[in-house]
Amino acid sequence: MTLTAAGDTGVYDTGEQATLNTISGHRDGYATLCPGAALYSALPEIRGAAGASVYAR
Repeated sequence: MTLTAAGDTGVYDTGEQATLNTISGHRDGYATLCPGAALYSALPEIRGAAGASVYAR
């Protein structure tokens, strides 16, 4: 998905377009350490499982 930064996030400047995964970590759009390294490294697997679900569109 593509979002427009409403303010300076530490990753994107105000007005800059941010292209993110539908399932992203906070640090992808805002300068933070959340979610921690353990969960962040699991996001690709979580995306895959969600995409493979019979409920995925």
